[in-house]
Amino acid sequence: MLKNVNAIYKTTLTAIFFIFSVFGYGSNLKSFNWSLSPSQPVQNKEFSISFKFVHIGNSQPKISFELDRCELLNLTKVLIASDKKIINDRFIITKRYEYKYKFKSKSVGRFKVRNLKVLDGVKEKKLKSFSFFIKKVKKPLLEYFFVASTNKLKYFRGEGFDVNYYLYYRGYILGTRIIQFPKLNGFMKRYKKIIDSNDELAQFRGGVYKRRAIYSARLFGTELGHNFLDGMKLSIDHPQRKKNGFNNDLYVGKIQTKTLSSEPIKIKIISTPLKGKNNNFTYLVGRHSIKFNLLEGERKVNNPISFNFQIEGSGAIENFDPPSFFDDPNVEYFSSRSTFTESKNRNTSKKQFFYTIMTKKPLEIKKREITFSFFDPKKEKYEIQKLKIPSLYIEGPNLKKMPQNRLPSSVEKNQNKIIFNDKYIAPTFKPTLVQYFTGQKVNILLCSVLLLLLLELLFSKKSAVKSDIDEELKAILKDAKKGKLNYSKLFKLIQRLNREDGNQGVLSPRSIIKNCKLNIETKKYFESLLEIFEHSAFGVHGAKKQFKYEKKCFKELERNILETK
Repeated sequence: MLKNVNAIYKTTLTAIFFIFSVFGYGSNLKSFNWSLSPSQPVQNKEFSISFKFVHIGNSQPKISFELDRCELLNLTKVLIASDKKIINDRFIITKRYEYKYKFKSKSVGRFKVRNLKVLDGVKEKKLKSFSFFIKKVKKPLLEYFFVASTNKLKYFRGEGFDVNYYLYYRGYILGTRIIQFPKLNGFMKRYKKIIDSNDELAQFRGGVYKRRAIYSARLFGTELGHNFLDGMKLSIDHPQRKKNGFNNDLYVGKIQTKTLSSEPIKIKIISTPLKGKNNNFTYLVGRHSIKFNLLEGERKVNNPISFNFQIEGSGAIENFDPPSFFDDPNVEYFSSRSTFTESKNRNTSKKQFFYTIMTKKPLEIKKREITFSFFDPKKEKYEIQKLKIPSLYIEGPNLKKMPQNRLPSSVEKNQNKIIFNDKYIAPTFKPTLVQYFTGQKVNILLCSVLLLLLLELLFSKKSAVKSDIDEELKAILKDAKKGKLNYSKLFKLIQRLNREDGNQGVLSPRSIIKNCKLNIETKKYFESLLEIFEHSAFGVHGAKKQFKYEKKCFKELERNILETK
């Protein structure tokens, strides 16, 4: 009797599983999600509804639903992944799909997706309906934005990062003037000179804008905790516009000035972890490389010996102190200097240390390794580099005696044969031993080395001054000589004359020309150029006159600009 009951129970259970497997979809559809992009669709704008689900089986499922007042533009079916497994002695294929429907609607209000089903041959699974809302109009986009931008909001102390101040605008910008620079307290700063000032298109806050880089700096956090990247003030000149019924905005000849301020950014500076930190830590964050070079030369006592050490990387190398390599009481550091250079993008830098040492007595220092530790912010761990220091052997001074002065051969042969009448042998004198004092040579050599160091220092200062000449100014003057000058470039040249006036940078170009130190003839020449290029840039009938290059006037303008630096 019990066996019959078990047989009936097994048969009934098998039949139930068979019915569910044929008419139900719960075992074949594991998960189902939908999403809307954008989350708030706008009237007469495209939007999409995506369905993502996991399906078991070889057949490709289908989705059906009802959606009124919407036009279907496109349907995309994508198989994201497929997985094959054996579960309970059964071979099962699991597939992940994404079906993306693109719509457009002329209506506004609430829309409902009804009768949502997933079909797989004779099987069918009904899903819950959902609704969404389509807005009537999009919020009007602002014409101008001035913002500061960074990659992250949290950095390690000593980690370098860039902050860029961008101007986003729609339409035209005639000129920009920085009214107030950011103080950036709590950060070590490297100013990044913007050479390529070409504007570019960028998407920002739901719209397409032209973007112009105004200011950029490489920063290193020095104070732990929350610090703020200060806001920056900018004045822009733009043409006044008037709506036209037939076309877009048209320029009407007037210039308006607008002041923009960027919002401050809150940055968190954290310390490097204690785990893995040791006494060899250089407090430099980022990837670095090190080199040591012992210069060839005569290595003797009281003779100068030179070597250099170089470190290069993305950390704040400016604050890196010169290490000591030969710690011996008989080694005297005669001179030590360093040079610091930056890469073109200011993201990395290089610092070289030049040493000159002397020894008081002969010695031998064996070769060895010095360990330097750097912190990698990406891996968040300390990296160790070992620097090989070659051996140093100093010889003693050469104290060999100088040879005697040679006498004439006739005297050497006959010196014992010279006899006077009184039969006394004439006295002979041997030349004395001549020694040269080596200290005088050392003094002359040291003075020569010191003179060379001073000349190199002066030359490096002169070259640094020459490198401060503005590359943008050179490019504009070169274009003017070739006849490629336009209103924007002339506007930038005239604005350079206003640097010494401090906060008076909002003056018009004609006011700047009037108040500058140029000669009267030169002022009249640039006022006429300003009028020519204004008509060329904004006039209806093109340029009023032909541009003529006057070398004398541009040279005087260049001298005045360099004097105001």
